[in-house]
Amino acid sequence: MDRRVIGISNTDIEDILREYTRTINEISSQSLDNLLKNFAKNSILGINNEKLEIQFSNFSKRSNILDQLKNINDSLDLRISDEQLTNIAKQFEEKLLFMKKIGENKPKSKEEMNEVMNLILSLPMMQVFQNLQELYKKFSQEMNSELESFAYIQENLLDFSGNRLNLNRTELNEFNFSKVGTGVEKFNDFSTGEKQLITFLVYSAIELPKDTPSLIIIDEPELSLHVKWQRKLLKNLLKKNNIKILSATHSPYILNKLEVDSMIVRKQEANEC
Repeated sequence: MDRRVIGISNTDIEDILREYTRTINEISSQSLDNLLKNFAKNSILGINNEKLEIQFSNFSKRSNILDQLKNINDSLDLRISDEQLTNIAKQFEEKLLFMKKIGENKPKSKEEMNEVMNLILSLPMMQVFQNLQELYKKFSQEMNSELESFAYIQENLLDFSGNRLNLNRTELNEFNFSKVGTGVEKFNDFSTGEKQLITFLVYSAIELPKDTPSLIIIDEPELSLHVKWQRKLLKNLLKKNNIKILSATHSPYILNKLEVDSMIVRKQEANEC
């Protein structure tokens, strides 16, 4: 159980996002470093490997091959043109289809025999690409896992604001807020209610541990929030795994959208101290 008691200020939110940027960049740098090391190691160790295992199921369509190539190209900043990648994907798919064909029928002509020989010569590179694809898949999973917090904040901001409030992510993994139709970009420039909402979301998404149960204590969460936001607040916060909320409120709207079985209500009567 996370037992920290923390008060959140405007500068704290900016500090949390800066630390989140550092975390993502560290994971990205370390993961890419491991990817390249493992790729080089596996390629060297596989030079004399007589057993090549080309997995047809992983690359059954040209679109899948092209998507993988583009993802690797963008992540490693290889700067290979879309035209070149498309041509590579096309040739790769043709070789896979031909491999399937010769697996079912023996070559019947000299031309087909030449194709078989060309295919045999290209098999090691096909294996290298599939090794790279598997390593990149692991890298993507690590990054996507860390970016779940960003997605949680962004989705909730869009939901609460009707697509007017955004948390933007730059190429350097820096984060900034924006409000459609205004010049507002800094957290301090938002309204009190907007800052209240952002604070709830940022703290819940980034600061709370992912795999450890946490308790959030909120006194009068309805303060500065529009009635529409009050109705959504606790329900949306509880979409985050492993959290429970203890809250004191004067607003009936705070509990409006919650399932009856998901809450315990303690009502103070007028004659109680």
